[in-house]
Amino acid sequence: MKPKYGLGKRIFLILSQLTPITNVELIIKTSHNKSLLIFRDDEFYGPGWHLPGGVLRFKEKSSTRIIKTIENEIGVFSPKIQDIKLIGIFEIVNLKMIVRSHFISLIFKVTLEENANQFKDFNPHNEYLNGEVAAHVESPNNLIKEHLKYKDLIDDSLFRGKSRKYNITYDYHEIC
Repeated sequence: MKPKYGLGKRIFLILSQLTPITNVELIIKTSHNKSLLIFRDDEFYGPGWHLPGGVLRFKEKSSTRIIKTIENEIGVFSPKIQDIKLIGIFEIVNLKMIVRSHFISLIFKVTLEENANQFKDFNPHNEYLNGEVAAHVESPNNLIKEHLKYKDLIDDSLFRGKSRKYNITYDYHEIC
């Protein structure tokens, strides 16, 4: 078993009962300043919109996981990235769950150079299938509960076009 290929689902779920999992969560902005979100219906968090994200592997740099997440979850291969910024560190502890219940999330804002035409704009009247990506002007009503804390980072409309400086902060600890 090579670390770069991950642990496999069974071992990962066992490990997630023993130690916090470190992952990257991405606020991916298009060249038109829309956020790319993924609709998922999974066994752990139910149906709703998620930030693209991935678990860091042993000896893997966060920049490598960011590229792989964009390729695997968004479908942009060899992405042309204009900017990457670490904008926060969040911790989630869910006492009601046994597996996948403690995460340390590194939140990155990633701006892609060329991609706006490839993604459909979010339409609240459409039904979305597991794995579909849509470009959002603001966060949708059915953003999963665990990602609601990122709402102000997704919703650039709250800042009315003004530029923001992001600081690395340890600014969230949730115990469910």
